Amino acid sequence: MSNPGTLINRLFEKAGLVCDRIIEFFAILAVLVVMGLVGILCYEVFMRYMIHKPPAWAWEVAESMLCLIAFLGAAWLLKKNGHVSVDILYIRLHPKIKILVGIATSAIGMIICLIITWSGIGITIDHFHAGITIPGYLDIPKAPLLLFIPIGCFMLSIQFLRQTYSYLRKWRTMAKN
Repeated sequence: MSNPGTLINRLFEKAGLVCDRIIEFFAILAVLVVMGLVGILCYEVFMRYMIHKPPAWAWEVAESMLCLIAFLGAAWLLKKNGHVSVDILYIRLHPKIKILVGIATSAIGMIICLIITWSGIGITIDHFHAGITIPGYLDIPKAPLLLFIPIGCFMLSIQFLRQTYSYLRKWRTMAKN
């Protein structure tokens, strides 16, 4: 009979590989959206200053793309520890306290992201059924854009869960020593 702890570790590792692929795919999509955003903004500037006829749709599309970029790339950024942190006090803490702070902040982040995921799904469904659009030149349907918020937050919550698990493993290792 295998050790349940080992089985859980293997399960987390395999699920982690799948999550890593999804997170990397979303990051690549975010990069492609950034490239598209740069292209649209360059086109808008060219049309505004050279042709004197800026496209009316450019800013609407650019605003929508910014939302996509943020939620597609958030989990990848957390995975790379790239989020901004104010660590003026944190760097002075004892290593065991740092791990406890990491466990607490990761667990809180996961819970908040799950709440946003749940409510985001409901809001997206409501917007879809109501046919709500972003008012402007294009009247872009809002639901498809809103869908990226719960998707991104769900992936972010999974990454927070993985981070919490990693801190717990560090805590157990430190407790043994």
